[in-house]
Amino acid sequence: MKCFRHGEICFEKVKVIPKLDKSVTKELLKGSHGNSHLFDGGEFYPEKRDDFIFGYFKAKNTILLHIDHGIGKGELKKTKLPDGNYRLRRQVEWINEQLRQVED
Repeated sequence: MKCFRHGEICFEKVKVIPKLDKSVTKELLKGSHGNSHLFDGGEFYPEKRDDFIFGYFKAKNTILLHIDHGIGKGELKKTKLPDGNYRLRRQVEWINEQLRQVED
């Protein structure tokens, strides 16, 4: 399994994306501190399966944008996501014997 992390989002590589409706927004997720995880290039397929899996993403020449994660100066930092199909997971951490969502 190959994964890429961007803040509290885990991009888990998958072979195929289920048949879902494509989102018209460029926002993948509003982070735990209210900051948007945005993308340029690619297609987002939201699916609220549970508290952790929230959709799928087809990356093609994709740049991820966030105020805290990535490289660069200015309002939004950037990072490149390799082309491919991904399942989107909200990351979790084990604290005080509880599974909790990662706070970005």
